[in-house]
Amino acid sequence: MRSSAATTEPREIRAAAIRRVNRSFHARAQACFDREHRRRHRAERGFWEQVALRLLRERRAGAGPAGRGLVVVDLACGTGFAGRVLGRRLGPGVRLLSLDLTEEAIRTVRNKWHHDPVPDGPRLIGSAADAAALPLADASVDLVAMNAALHHMPAPADVLAEVDRVLRPGGLFALGFEPNAAHFRNTALRGLSAGLDRLAWYLDFRQNRRRLRRLGHSLGLVCPGEKARRTPDGPDTADRIGGVEVVEEDLPREVLELLDPHARGAGGRAGFDPHELLAGLPRAYEVILIRSSDYLGDAARRLPPLRGLADAVMGALWPGQGVLFSWLVRKPGVGREGCPNAPIGGRARA
Repeated sequence: MRSSAATTEPREIRAAAIRRVNRSFHARAQACFDREHRRRHRAERGFWEQVALRLLRERRAGAGPAGRGLVVVDLACGTGFAGRVLGRRLGPGVRLLSLDLTEEAIRTVRNKWHHDPVPDGPRLIGSAADAAALPLADASVDLVAMNAALHHMPAPADVLAEVDRVLRPGGLFALGFEPNAAHFRNTALRGLSAGLDRLAWYLDFRQNRRRLRRLGHSLGLVCPGEKARRTPDGPDTADRIGGVEVVEEDLPREVLELLDPHARGAGGRAGFDPHELLAGLPRAYEVILIRSSDYLGDAARRLPPLRGLADAVMGALWPGQGVLFSWLVRKPGVGREGCPNAPIGGRARA
């Protein structure tokens, strides 16, 4: 018993540390997240539009009564990028549940929808929630969408089990742009993409300006046009990472390992194997698509034609070995017409 407890305790401590670092970082990064990831969002938009069109096509094909609205969950929604893309395509009569670990993210999403509403869009419902313990009833959701977030979770298997629980039979699960273990096991591809990313980072004007600003702060200087920053004293000081706008480059390696526990690490230990993830689901899901992308890393996203050409050519030479992978899969079972109407709220008991 002591041996088992000793093994479990460090795992629980690390999981708690991962949650705290992610909650603090993503809460502090809300103000600059979209700006820092504008190229990534531009590259990812097409996948989420394809997911929305697939869901609508299946609905028009007769998957259930037309009068019943679709329920879509944007899980670990962040600033709401995937949810807004889906919302613009899905239209009215859809309930969009934006869920995230931080209250700050939910406020960001609500403010966006308030100040820049989606015409004839879905009804938005936002709530803070842990992806491994969703406040949703069994078989109550038509689509679970998660964009570039699973690698932040301390226990991905628990998250996948929750997704399976809340999806109705025949429901769709879209997992977008997760780090691909096959890429990191390929030494040549890993070195190429990492080298290009590093080169682009050193040539980027925004990054250079940030590096100069950090150097000025370390020397006790204040850059022109920037007010001196103070960290307020108070009970929440220990939970702050620091800085008005926090990006990953501001964090030490030890914190980065907690922020992205499944996206970093030496050599082949980084990333997920999509097929192993699928095998870990409680039942065999039907694969609609598994797509590998970004063979040249983030640098190629600055030039969309180059990114598309590189993915096409290198994908033919090294299938499934891009930096990132995305999937769209379907839960087995009868369609909505064979599934009893389940409430959204609450958590069903076994």
